[in-house]
Amino acid sequence: MACSSHLGAVNILGRLTAGMLANIRWVRPLWLCNAAMFLCALCCALFPLCATFPTLCAFSVGFGFFIGNMSSSIISYISVYVF
Repeated sequence: MACSSHLGAVNILGRLTAGMLANIRWVRPLWLCNAAMFLCALCCALFPLCATFPTLCAFSVGFGFFIGNMSSSIISYISVYVF
């Protein structure tokens, strides 16, 4: 239960960070989304190495940050380039 609360809290921080980064003129939201997706996949690839509770919490913090970053970047990309 503790790891899911870490994931949720860091997810909010990831969304806020992505929103602030997407507002910078020279940062493209699609690149930000692609970088977050790669880092999220990297966290998932390293998941089998999580053998203890602290490493599982570290995974949930990293995954939560990057998945929040990715979801916010997708919304920024759609709002800027599609509409």
